[in-house]
Amino acid sequence: MQVPTPITRAHDLVMWIEGLLDGLSMPSMDRVRIAGACFAASLQHHHAIVVLFRERLNGSAFALMRSVYEAYVRGIWFARCATEVQLSSFLQGEDPPKLGVMLGAIEVLAPFDSKTLSSTKIAGWSTMCSYTHTGAHQVQRFNTPAAIESRHSLEEIEEVLRLTRSYALFAALGMVMLAENEPLAQRLLAKAREVAGQ
Repeated sequence: MQVPTPITRAHDLVMWIEGLLDGLSMPSMDRVRIAGACFAASLQHHHAIVVLFRERLNGSAFALMRSVYEAYVRGIWFARCATEVQLSSFLQGEDPPKLGVMLGAIEVLAPFDSKTLSSTKIAGWSTMCSYTHTGAHQVQRFNTPAAIESRHSLEEIEEVLRLTRSYALFAALGMVMLAENEPLAQRLLAKAREVAGQ
């Protein structure tokens, strides 16, 4: 029997999350619709990363890492922190606050006081931006002594998969919390514990 690869396991997780959320019913109000759209974007970016890795389009997969994280942070901020005025302004095309401001508002709320979100930003923001904006990290991984070709290491790919699966699970949890579906929240938490060791 063939041992599943990290990419295969990531694809299995994508399919599991999609199956869990299929047909999820949510209240129809601006806060839920905006936050839910952010979580859905985070989940779709994660799915795209897995597809891109399967197709060996590694540079594009790495470029989406920031989008998974940022969409999740925006979703939580809109769900838990945004005022009605901010929701309305956003729907009219105004930008939300900067990421650091959103993190500051989020991390005074339970259960976010562990600073996990800020830790991710502090540790990886410049790297994520470099991949997204074709900076040095991205360019270096397209250069070999003999050619211009993708040379993203398996360890780096696994790191991206670990980071983005965490935020995909968080985004899925955000969706079920918006739907106030406690049984699905418990299933997601159990799945998160299961995949944590992979």
